[in-house]
Amino acid sequence: MMSRSTEGDNDTPLAEINVTPFVDVMLVLFVIFLVIAPLITKTLPIDLPKASAPASEIKDHAVEIQLDLSGNILLDGRPVTGERLEQIVHELAAHDPRIGVSLHADRRVPFDRVARVLSSVSRAGVSHLSIVTEDEHAENR
Repeated sequence: MMSRSTEGDNDTPLAEINVTPFVDVMLVLFVIFLVIAPLITKTLPIDLPKASAPASEIKDHAVEIQLDLSGNILLDGRPVTGERLEQIVHELAAHDPRIGVSLHADRRVPFDRVARVLSSVSRAGVSHLSIVTEDEHAENR
């Protein structure tokens, strides 16, 4: 009877790497990231006032300012103070004169706080300012 010899097979190194577990782990991490990412964004709970004005065009160069009932101000999702707001908006307006600002203010915020933010934006040199509201007819649809 003839036997086969496999003498050289045990001495050769394994040259293949199994990447399937690595790909599985990466896909799981990617799915977790997709689920968690929307929860990470900072937003203020704002109850917008209702108005029936037509929606204006959305500018390409827009900055969002959010003002909530407790007086917190967010500029593009980052908290800022009232004093620092004017300085930052001024720097943005100096960099891009076509910049527009959209103000999201809770309808229960006293008007003097809203007026202070509006005057800060105006003093910063921004000429395109919009106040975001909800459509008052949206509830009926």
